[in-house]
Amino acid sequence: MCSQRKPIALSLEAADKLYKKAKLKNKVLFCAFNRRHDPQLRKMHQSIKQGDIGELRMIKICSRDPPSHCNPAYMKLSGGIFLDSMVHDFDMITG
Repeated sequence: MCSQRKPIALSLEAADKLYKKAKLKNKVLFCAFNRRHDPQLRKMHQSIKQGDIGELRMIKICSRDPPSHCNPAYMKLSGGIFLDSMVHDFDMITG
């Protein structure tokens, strides 16, 4: 069964407990951030680190989710649009 609850926990300690519980039950628990491996995002991060685009003063992020992520049932399961999406925004910023 696949669950899309996001975030999987609100603290590192709580996430660790979930991984330990999954291991005890011989289940797979997988949490990943796929956007940090996006080639365009990696190139942007490299350009910022090298100073190619000047001093970073502001970051604006705009992302688009598929329509299936906008239905009330999914929003309830995912914790709402901010919990569901903001964790990915933080990941992209800190990459």
